[in-house]
Amino acid sequence: VVRERLKRMIREVFRLNQSQFPTHNEKCYDLIISARKHDPMTLEQYRAAIMDALNDAHAVRVRREQ
Repeated sequence: VVRERLKRMIREVFRLNQSQFPTHNEKCYDLIISARKHDPMTLEQYRAAIMDALNDAHAVRVRREQ
């Protein structure tokens, strides 16, 4: 039950925020999300965590190419 809820929340974050995900040369990144045991979070908390991770990864990619 908990795992299914987590999967639904992550899918919802993706659906609602897909247009805000960073791109590289107009190409999208492939996402692999691996969750560890944690306290339940709200949709907004999941959104913030995923967006922060994506933006950090994008910044690293951009720095490597400079």
